[in-house]
Amino acid sequence: MPTTFYGLNANVHVTARQPFDGNRLLMELAHGIQERLSTWAIEIAHLKMTLTPDGEAVARPGTLNLVGTAREPESPYPLLQPLSSGRLLINLRAEGGPESLRDVVESSLAASAAAVGAAARTIELDHFRPARPTPTHRMSAA
Repeated sequence: MPTTFYGLNANVHVTARQPFDGNRLLMELAHGIQERLSTWAIEIAHLKMTLTPDGEAVARPGTLNLVGTAREPESPYPLLQPLSSGRLLINLRAEGGPESLRDVVESSLAASAAAVGAAARTIELDHFRPARPTPTHRMSAA
């Protein structure tokens, strides 16, 4: 029987009174989600996060990727400086049901934000069962 992966997409606004380390927030959040899902033997297909500082036109977003429950998170594009507020986008695909994914992300987000001295307010959160992929097959010219 094929594995069924469920999805979660979240748009979160993160704020703090003092500048905080956004890279630490991303890493804390990834490890929190990973640890909680691992406890329930739920496999992560992928976790992708982007944190974009508010109000800084030249600021590059920071990103983090995790492609398996037993893998280490990777941050190919870290934030270059602390931030006081920003927009966090979370994209998670994992074996757990949509409600389980929501609960794990919400609890991990609260703990991770508190660990860096920030507060997180969820603007939008969708959890769902994605449709089965329908790949496009192409024939290359001989």
